[in-house]
Amino acid sequence: MKSVLGKNILHKGYAVGTLQIGAQHFTIMFDTAGFSRWLVSTASPAGCYKRKLRYDINSATRISLGRTHASGYLDGIQRGNLVTDNLVLGDCVIPGFLFAEILESTCRVMAGEYFDGIFGMRRSLPGAERSSFPESFIDYAARYGVARERLFTFRLCGQTGIRGLSWFEQGELTLGRIKSEYHQGPITYVAISGGRQWHIIINKMEYGGQILCELCTAVVDTGAPTTIVPLGKVQLLLQNPELKDNQQGVLYVEPQDVPLVKDFKITFGQRVFTIPPKEMLLSKPTYSVYGLGYIVNYQRLEWTVGLSILRSFHTIFDDRLGQIGFSTVKC
Repeated sequence: MKSVLGKNILHKGYAVGTLQIGAQHFTIMFDTAGFSRWLVSTASPAGCYKRKLRYDINSATRISLGRTHASGYLDGIQRGNLVTDNLVLGDCVIPGFLFAEILESTCRVMAGEYFDGIFGMRRSLPGAERSSFPESFIDYAARYGVARERLFTFRLCGQTGIRGLSWFEQGELTLGRIKSEYHQGPITYVAISGGRQWHIIINKMEYGGQILCELCTAVVDTGAPTTIVPLGKVQLLLQNPELKDNQQGVLYVEPQDVPLVKDFKITFGQRVFTIPPKEMLLSKPTYSVYGLGYIVNYQRLEWTVGLSILRSFHTIFDDRLGQIGFSTVKC
């Protein structure tokens, strides 16, 4: 299968693509930090999620499992039923594809959100997660021969800022194989950390000559447009006068300071990747957004490597061998 992350349907920087479930076609965001899969049900309140296409509870191929599922979304909770329906990938019809149809929600959405549902791309953890979602998305693709191997890759291409706060223009989510034409140079692999997909240890991250962290714990998250930095590291970054803070999680650069922005370096194993300043800036009329940001009151020490950094890589998520591969992207 070539890809399911379609071209020219990327809104506000989210990695989305079109999938057929039952007889309907949905715009899905593919989230490597999450495990659950959900769509809003036609049985949910009419005033909630107005812009989303709703999954039809009268789908001819829908099967209810008679179980409920609750999950956090933003700062709220959503609840619904676990159901199965046909998933269509290319020419392959995959029966019994499991997801949650959302019936109750706080109805919160992300800024610029333009997708109907979210499909997590990591394997569920043993316990409550596994009991609700025993199989991952790539499990279904591999079991029915759509993916030759239990791996998937992301490639993101194009200019920043073309669609609002988008870090790329188009991209591909490829299932089951690694396309050599999507990268240049060797692939550097990093083992997942703590048995949890897709968490890794990054050897070092630097802004210019300033070391931001060593042996940095991080989750590689295609659901995050901007790379999220622990609060303590934000203060290090702000020692560089060209970087400004809007006090709401965004680091930005004023036009006269753009030439002062430094390289960002990230080290996987023994290999150092250098991301030039222009690749970490998203230009707006009166300022440029920098590719690192933060969450107010976020107390964890883990980094979230989002699309602002991943756009520089062809990224391989290898479920079979428990590792992530990084190589310089070729577009």
